[in-house]
Amino acid sequence: MLSCLQFVTKFINYINKNMKPENFEPYEKLIADNIESCIHPEQLNCCWDMIERFTEVFTPLLGEEKVSKSANWLMFKYGDKKSLMN
Repeated sequence: MLSCLQFVTKFINYINKNMKPENFEPYEKLIADNIESCIHPEQLNCCWDMIERFTEVFTPLLGEEKVSKSANWLMFKYGDKKSLMN
């Protein structure tokens, strides 16, 4: 199993190579699925890093409105999961 840092590093490397508008929804789903599968707070922290990177990468490609809406939804899922862990 990959450590949190290894996973985020692989994610960042992959997203940097595949920065195309058509990859927006698959990345959004990947992050949402990862949030749902977290069982430790450290894993959840990695998801936060993924949301930040997702926003940073896709905002220039798709515009702030679309990306912010998606990032807000992901942050809501993150908050729900975090509250369940406390």
